[in-house]
Amino acid sequence: MKILVAEKIAASAVDVLREPGWTILTHDQLDGKLERELETADALIVRSAVQANAALLEQNLRVRLAGSRRGKRR
Repeated sequence: MKILVAEKIAASAVDVLREPGWTILTHDQLDGKLERELETADALIVRSAVQANAALLEQNLRVRLAGSRRGKRR
């Protein structure tokens, strides 16, 4: 499984995603190549800066899961 973490999140959160055989690419590794990496990704994690809209996801039909944390911080 290939997971893209398109925005900065805590290192401990990235560690939770790590499983043997899985590839995790963080925002600093993507270096502006999100659309290209999405072609072979299984999951996309965003927060609020990256817009994972329908047009982006429709171009990348392999993505099975797109997650975002929306709402106000408390």
